[in-house]
Amino acid sequence: MSIAGRRVLVTGGGSGTGADLALGFARAGAAEVVICGRRVQALAATAAQHQAIRALPCDVTDEASVQDLFAKAGRVDIVIANAGQADSAPFARTTLAQWNAMLAVNLTGVFLTFREGLRQFDGWGRLLAISSTAGLKGYPKVAPYAAAKHGVMGIVRSLALEVARGPVT
Repeated sequence: MSIAGRRVLVTGGGSGTGADLALGFARAGAAEVVICGRRVQALAATAAQHQAIRALPCDVTDEASVQDLFAKAGRVDIVIANAGQADSAPFARTTLAQWNAMLAVNLTGVFLTFREGLRQFDGWGRLLAISSTAGLKGYPKVAPYAAAKHGVMGIVRSLALEVARGPVT
């Protein structure tokens, strides 16, 4: 599959894996790579590295923010749900706020990003989620993170079956 002429959206694109993906797609000939995240300075620094990268602020835990992101980005062909956050604590000391924060960014963020991406596809489209080995097995002291990443794997598997007979994968 050629990336040339495709428009790509990457959540969490200001640093780490997201920034690497954005730069890789831009260098591979994507027409435009839209990156988003909450850290505006990190987004700007990544966008400054290639003329095909455009940065937009977005909080993937907020439905209105994700909808606004897709409205401002315009139609994209490839949507990568990469935004994530990790936290650790012994399970007995994990607070409800920590639990909710991990699910919000790591699971709800994927749901909202995929839903809006799927809604705006015009026929062909690709949805990708960046998960973790924590989505395949558990690790000590990261139960909320692992639960969220297991959920991501469930979303991907279920959605793949839902769209399997069409041009979206």
